[in-house]
Amino acid sequence: SASGLTRVGASHVTLNPGAFSAQRPWRRLADVLVVVLAGEAVPTEDEGERIVRPGDVLAWPAGVENGHRLHTRSTSDCVFVTVSAGDKARDSGAYPDIDMVFGPDGYTRKDGTPYPTKRLP
Repeated sequence: SASGLTRVGASHVTLNPGAFSAQRPWRRLADVLVVVLAGEAVPTEDEGERIVRPGDVLAWPAGVENGHRLHTRSTSDCVFVTVSAGDKARDSGAYPDIDMVFGPDGYTRKDGTPYPTKRLP
C-alpha cells in the first residue's frame, strides 16, 4: 500500500438505508475492528443483534467462528471505518449462513467445489 503497511487494511464505508455490509464472514488470520462514525446499524452475529451508534467500536478477533455483518435498518446512512489486520494472503474463513468458504486460492462451496471467481487480497 502507499502507506507501507502490509498487514493492515482500512475502509471508509457508507451503508445506505436497507443495505448490508456483506454476508456474515469470520476470518482465521485477520482481526476486524469497526468504528461507527454516523447513523446507526444493527450488527448480526451468532449471539444475536443490537443497535450501534456513533462512537461505538466493534471487534472480531481472528480465529473466532462468529460470522458478522452490519445492516442499516434506519432511514439514514450509517458511516463507519473498518480496519483489518493479519496475513491477508494466507487468510481463510467461512460464511455460516451460505454455502461458501474462502482461502488463499479463492471461494468454494463447503464441499470444496470452486466458485468461478478469484479472491482479491
